[in-house]
Amino acid sequence: MEASYSQVDDMSSENINKPPQELLNQCKNSGKTNPTQEVYVNGGSTSVVSSLSVQEQCGVNTICIIPEGITLIMDGNLNVDALIIRGNLEWNDASQSESDLFLCGGYVVVENNGSFEMVLSNSGSNKKGWIYIKNNGAVHPELRSRAFGTFKERYNQDQNPIMLVRGRQDLKRTWSLLSEPLYKDDTQIKLMHSPTEMGWNVGDRIGISPTDGQAVGWGQDVYITDISNDGEVITINNPIENDLRADFEIGNSQYVEGAPPSLISAEVINLSRNIIITGDDFEEVACDPSLPEAVNGEQTSVLGCRCAEFRSTCTVGLHTMHKFGGGDDGIIQMENVRVERCGQRGIEGKYCMHFHKMDDCPNCIFKGNAIENSQQRGIIIHSTHNTLVEDNVLYNVRGANIYLEDGNEMWNTLKYNVAICPFPFRDNTYHGCTIPGTSNRIADTSDNQSGFFSRAGSNNFIGNRASNHFNGMFLAEGSTGRGESYNKVCESASRLGRMDGNTWHSNGRFGT
Repeated sequence: MEASYSQVDDMSSENINKPPQELLNQCKNSGKTNPTQEVYVNGGSTSVVSSLSVQEQCGVNTICIIPEGITLIMDGNLNVDALIIRGNLEWNDASQSESDLFLCGGYVVVENNGSFEMVLSNSGSNKKGWIYIKNNGAVHPELRSRAFGTFKERYNQDQNPIMLVRGRQDLKRTWSLLSEPLYKDDTQIKLMHSPTEMGWNVGDRIGISPTDGQAVGWGQDVYITDISNDGEVITINNPIENDLRADFEIGNSQYVEGAPPSLISAEVINLSRNIIITGDDFEEVACDPSLPEAVNGEQTSVLGCRCAEFRSTCTVGLHTMHKFGGGDDGIIQMENVRVERCGQRGIEGKYCMHFHKMDDCPNCIFKGNAIENSQQRGIIIHSTHNTLVEDNVLYNVRGANIYLEDGNEMWNTLKYNVAICPFPFRDNTYHGCTIPGTSNRIADTSDNQSGFFSRAGSNNFIGNRASNHFNGMFLAEGSTGRGESYNKVCESASRLGRMDGNTWHSNGRFGT
């Protein structure tokens, strides 16, 4: 983990997105307070309150509740033990007067008919918003510890929490491919797409996939230090460490416009965003043998770290979760957001980005996000249908990077996502992107760790890419569903959705 990247700890001179010192002073490693006192924010004669007013009413040691009918305008930093939003929170370019603004809490959860609308998409403002999830012992009754997300009572049609988080409107593409090979000690990169037209900037951090066969390669992350005047050449801060392929069907190693690209060309992904969900470092916690199982036989619990024959501790970071909801009125959209230090290894349902039993949710979107440094999977679609998961990039994500969980998920569209494992599978320290102690050894451990894992065939996989995993994609079969779907679906007989244009290269076993 020391070698893994986390934005909140990266104070290097190259990182123009480094966190404000005030955030670190107020929020980082503030200790366990285990809050129980609740404070309901009072607007007095108005229904609109400022961050300063909320901070004065709640302090730093309470569960702060924004009640129905009250709107919090994020016009300043806010640090509380935990935040529940049943009214509204608005955070945008107009409300944020400073270049950096932060919200800190042990959890931040939107409930009932509350809304959290954070839009920092003005490409000329250079404003950054930080959501910092503290390891302070705060436990939400549904989303549990270190959570950011939404919750409604299941099947309650009168509740529709809304979350809209959208950053970096200028980021037109989150990834590209090498247009020319890279060789050891190179410091300039040429891509198939213009970095200027994609919206990439000097100071952005990029991840580069390996192109060696059999999952033996190393990825590399670097900063952009210059983009040429013609917008075609990227200069990076550190030399390339290994040769990287960019082969093309026309028979040479240089891309010619209009020629079909080879499937063997290193992906280059942009890992920088102006909205960052981060928090305290991972904590290793001891298991509790008394916790109930979430799914019979899987030996995991939603309530915490359950002891198992293959688990004595859990590795706990933050997680984001949208629990119940959906329908035409449910809006859960996270776009161009960075999520790091996420996932709770060995605890059921605690992942980096998670649609949890949202049922039919055509307004559920994860798009253009960057997920890095996870201890339990990346993007999860669980008993949810008709969502869009597009243009997300994942780097150093342990276990399955994108995961469809129960086998009943239908007609979700997963397109143009890139999952890179930066470590060799047989390295004695990293063991690739495998992770023990989860509920699914096939998806996550060295048994069959996969960039993409699904129990459900009736979904669309279009233009996705996975590099340097043990498997590129693993489509499970032979079972009858999991959890609430057990004995209600036939995985082997499910109709296949559209599977088109996916590229799995440099993986250790199967492509698909």
